[in-house]
Amino acid sequence: MRGIDTAQYREITVPMRGYTTTVSGMVLARETRHYGWTVKATVNAKNSYGGYVGFKTYTFLFRGERLVQTMAPFAEDEVN
Repeated sequence: MRGIDTAQYREITVPMRGYTTTVSGMVLARETRHYGWTVKATVNAKNSYGGYVGFKTYTFLFRGERLVQTMAPFAEDEVN
């Protein structure tokens, strides 16, 4: 395992009550909310070539001390 230089953290928020939303289905889309405690972290990680990819903000959903979902940011080509 590599040292501490594999990821850089810019900000980690305090836990807040909240939810994440997922959408399933192709024709009849269905939205599902998952409730718990959310934490947002802005992270800059290295890719497989050893270069940093840029800071991106992830949302983590916890229930108690258990991580139940991670929401990654959209790729730049997925945003309208």
